[in-house]
Order: sequence, then structure tokens, then C-alpha cells
Amino acid sequence: MEKAKKRDASLDFVCGILIIHMILIHVNCFGLNENAYSSQIRLVLSFFMSWFFYKAGMMQKDVLSMNQLPRIVKDSFLRLIVPYVVFSFLGHLFYVLILLFENQATFYLICVHPLKEFILRDAIAGNRPMWFLFSLFIIRILYSFFNCKKIHDIYIIIIGIALSLTLHIYHVSFPNILGQVCLGCSFYATGHLLKTKQYQLHYTIRYFLLAICIFNLTCIKAQIGFVNNSSESTFTYIIALFYSLSCCILFNVLARRIVGRGGFSWITLIGKDSMSFYCTHWIVIVVFRTVLLEWFHLDNTEYFNITICILVATLPAINYLLKKQHWVKV
Repeated sequence: MEKAKKRDASLDFVCGILIIHMILIHVNCFGLNENAYSSQIRLVLSFFMSWFFYKAGMMQKDVLSMNQLPRIVKDSFLRLIVPYVVFSFLGHLFYVLILLFENQATFYLICVHPLKEFILRDAIAGNRPMWFLFSLFIIRILYSFFNCKKIHDIYIIIIGIALSLTLHIYHVSFPNILGQVCLGCSFYATGHLLKTKQYQLHYTIRYFLLAICIFNLTCIKAQIGFVNNSSESTFTYIIALFYSLSCCILFNVLARRIVGRGGFSWITLIGKDSMSFYCTHWIVIVVFRTVLLEWFHLDNTEYFNITICILVATLPAINYLLKKQHWVKV
């Protein structure tokens, strides 16, 4: 009998770091200003969404025939679309309760606005991070089809980047799904292409990638807003692409060395259960933001610190409960 493939703890370690980073960003964006979470850290880890697609591509198995596609669609639907629907609904439920409590509930906000947001942003206000699951579902199906047709990863990467860059140049932000799928597919294909090769790169190439990172962090400070495929200019967009790819590779290589020496098990555990933390953190933030800012009128630093403490207490408990149920995979 073939042995089950051992889980790569180093990827869980990177995932844990980036999930924590993403949660801190989301806590910060609900505050009174955006200075509570270090802008330097946000710049260094600005590649985090690129890495999530890159890592998903590393997990992709080659599709040998069209007969495999129905199973891939079914599995992807259960792992991505079911959680997308469930946690979007839960998020919207809490969102409506908050609107009712604040006497702001209208038919437009409860029924029409969510539909509009889904069409334009592929996620609703009650749980905005769910866009990633919807985009990843489409990317998995598209990539599996391309892979079955023997289209090389290089072509998928080039076409994906060309399309996403074109959308950026002509300021086509809506619907968000267009840029997300084009850019996400390029990183997905890159992850599949380099899933083993990234650990075998010569030191000269690694130093070159490190130089790209240092150049961007010290001189350009370019970032890509993955949600709406945005950047300050076409130049910064291109630099941010190279920076994100360089970081995906370097962080994976460095993590394999760090995790091999032991320690940091709690970060690895967060990465292992990242789906649970990803799907639920926004709902907790939205609920307690209303309590802390609207009821208690805390300043930004107090709000940020207390919200972090609440998340540390609640998210592991929610994760434990979700692992006990079987009706939705997280």
C-alpha cells in the first residue's frame, strides 16, 4: 500500500506567519487610523496573497485525462465553495444584526447591496476575505483544464501576467474576479512549476532574489493590491511581481531550514488550520469592532490591542469547534 505523503511543516510555518499578518491587517483597517500595525512589516509581507496562490499551486497534481475533471470540480466545490457560502452567510447574518442594532437596516443594505458586492467584488461586507476561496475555485478548474491539455506552466504564467497587467494599465478593477484570476493563476502555475525546483536553486540565484527584495524594500517599496489588482503605477506593479515571486521562494527555502531545527510549533499549527482562521476572523473583528469603537469609544491603540487579545482567545476555540463538526470542511 502506498504511504500517505507527509505534510510539509515548513509550508505550514510560512502560512501561519502570513495568516497572522493578514489578520493584523484586517484588525488595523477597522481602526480609527492605519498606524497601529507597522507599515514596514506590511511592506515586507505584502506578498502574502501571492504566496497563498503559489502554495496552492504547489499542491496541484498533474491532470492526466479529462475524466479526472468532474472529480476535481466536486472536490474543489466541497473544499472551497461550500465554506465560501457557509461563512459568507454567517458573516452576512452578523452584519444584518449589527445594522438592526444600529437602526441602519434597509432593504437595500440587507438584500440588494450584498448581491451587488458579490457581482463586483465576489465577496460581501459580512466576510470580505471570502473572495480568495471563490477565485481559487475558478483557478483550480481552469488550471486543471490547461494542465490536462498539456499547456506548459510557462505559457500560463506569461498569459496570466500579461492579462493582469493589461487590466491594471487600463484601470479595469471591476469585477474584481478578472484581475484576481489572471494574477492568481500566474502564481498558481509558478508554484506548480517550482514546487521542487525552488529548493534546488543555486546560491547565486538565491542572492539575486534577495537583491530584488532589498532593492524593492529600500528604494521602490512597490506593492500589489491583490483584491483589485492595483498598484501605484505600471512600473511598481512589475517590480512588485518580481518582489512577490522572490519572497515566495526565499521564505519557503528559509522556512524549511528553520522548521527543521524545531520550535515555532504554535505558528505551524495556525498554518495547518489556516482555513478555519481565514474563514472566521473577519466575523469576529466586525462584531467586536462595533462593541469596542461604537459602545466603549476606545482610541485606536486600545482598540487594536484589545481586539488582538479577543482574537487570541476566540479563534482557537472556534477552530476547535469547527474541527469537531463534519458538515463543512475547514
